[in-house]
Amino acid sequence: MAGPADRRLLEEHLRNGNAAHAAGRFDEALAEFQAVLKIDPKHYACRLALALTLESKGFLREALQECEVLLGEASGQDSALAQETRERIRRLKARLTQAPGRKHDPGTMTM
Repeated sequence: MAGPADRRLLEEHLRNGNAAHAAGRFDEALAEFQAVLKIDPKHYACRLALALTLESKGFLREALQECEVLLGEASGQDSALAQETRERIRRLKARLTQAPGRKHDPGTMTM
C-alpha cells in the first residue's frame, strides 16, 4: 500500500461497501469492495465481505471459491476471521448440496 491517503481511501470504500451490502445494494457493494482490492488485493476482511455479497446475490459457487482461497491464505490472519471463513464454507457447501442447480458456475460471473 502506498501511504496514509490510500489507507483512508481503502477504509472509505470498505465502509461504503459494508453500508451498501447492509442496504441490499449488492452491485454497489461489489464495486466498493473491488475498489478496496485494487488498493490492497490481500485485504482479508474485504475479501470475506466480497464473498458474503456474492452469496447474497446467489453466486454460491463463486462465494465458496473465494472463501476457500481465503482460507488457504489465512496463515497469520486473525483467528476469528479464519473461523468465520470456515463457517461460511460449511454453510455454502450445505446450501449447494440442498440446491445443486443454484445459479452460476465458477468463472461465469463478471465483476
